[in-house]
Amino acid sequence: MKQTPLTLRLILRSTLGLALFSALPLAAPDPVFIQGAWQSNNQLISQESTQSQEQNSSSAEALKEASQLTLTLIKLYNEGKYDEALPLAKRALELRERALGADHEMVQGALLNLAEIYTAKKKYGEAQKLVERLLRTYEKTVGPEDAGAAIFLDKLAFLTYVQGDFGKSEAAYKRALSIREKAFGQNHKEFATSLYSLAEFYRSTGQFEKAQPLYEQAAILRRKLLGPKDPEYLKAKERYFCLAYTTREANRERTLRDFAAKLSDPSDPAAGNTLEGAVLNGRAISLPRPSYPEEARRAHAHGTVVIKVTIDERGNVIDASDICGGDPLLVKPSLESARAARFTPTKLYGQPVKVTGVITYNFVAR
Repeated sequence: MKQTPLTLRLILRSTLGLALFSALPLAAPDPVFIQGAWQSNNQLISQESTQSQEQNSSSAEALKEASQLTLTLIKLYNEGKYDEALPLAKRALELRERALGADHEMVQGALLNLAEIYTAKKKYGEAQKLVERLLRTYEKTVGPEDAGAAIFLDKLAFLTYVQGDFGKSEAAYKRALSIREKAFGQNHKEFATSLYSLAEFYRSTGQFEKAQPLYEQAAILRRKLLGPKDPEYLKAKERYFCLAYTTREANRERTLRDFAAKLSDPSDPAAGNTLEGAVLNGRAISLPRPSYPEEARRAHAHGTVVIKVTIDERGNVIDASDICGGDPLLVKPSLESARAARFTPTKLYGQPVKVTGVITYNFVAR
């Protein structure tokens, strides 16, 4: 497999391992990156014996201007001033392309910046064209199976998803997964990231049967590689549980027990202090019914809200959180009710222990 060039790796460095639907950060002009680009430009100039000294000077000035524009547009982008950043990004791209050619790494960085600004402005079609160009160039200059190509595929998958082209989005996520499997193997966090991204796509498009095994695989791998307290592992685990709770499958309790068994780790110091339970609705001493706010009534809000709770040794809820991204109009009253719930203490070998589980609330439109 061809190695990604140093300068392009610098552009892509901070984009590796991104969560589903997050934006690629702007490609800041790393000092080493700029130095490499200037060296490349100087070498190009020295090889062109017919190029005049004036042209050399013009190219150097153009690249200097492009770097200054890039610094400014990144500042504007970080301030949310996308309309002001857009013309600067276009100008920086024009200057670099004219001086260095369409396939140069510096040009790719400028394209990436422009694509991200279009994404922030929700001009997804314009951003998609640029990302597709980036992908074609990368495939030509580095190789279609290089791990860097998967980063552009992730971005392309997001852009096509938000435009409703689910077929193209799925294809991009699946190809990114295949590339990372070949590049890193199945025992790597980048492979786990692609598993999770594809699972998120299937969940968001209602293809729960396809999503569930991917969440399981991603959670098991992330726990192994990152540890039981890592946020990425916890998110994959919660997504799996969430899917099981909301689909209401017939053998849900057994499925969840099997999944929890696969995640068990005797070396985890927290394993003896906290148990992970299933649905706790039927084990409560007191389970207040959530209100149905007037705002929810006007919006005809409905659906299932899944609240994860941590219960202390006395049966009090000490923490509660929405794990399935429920309707905000319904999540707030659900959290209030969950925090007020009381449970019988859970004992392990005769000793009270903390227990985590979920409370599900089903809302019907009124």
